Amino acid sequence: MKILFTPSFTRALRTLWKKNPELENVFWKKVEIFHHSPFHTSLKTHNLGGKLKGLRSFSLTKDIRIVFEFMPDGTALFSNIGDHDEVY
Repeated sequence: MKILFTPSFTRALRTLWKKNPELENVFWKKVEIFHHSPFHTSLKTHNLGGKLKGLRSFSLTKDIRIVFEFMPDGTALFSNIGDHDEVY
């Protein structure tokens, strides 16, 4: 599966890594799991509702979430990353 990042996702990711450099390794490990199995139980992938209806989210850590959507061509587009209050 192809995974793309929006420019805003990339900016938020860089900011997150500056604050928490240890999260870079965690991020790449979770992306690898997602790449092979987007609904792996360790990711806790779920649909979002309300203003984010149509999007999905999975857990990077206990507090950090990645918001994404599946595009019609099967690509996963990562659009936001941050703690619960930042992304929801």
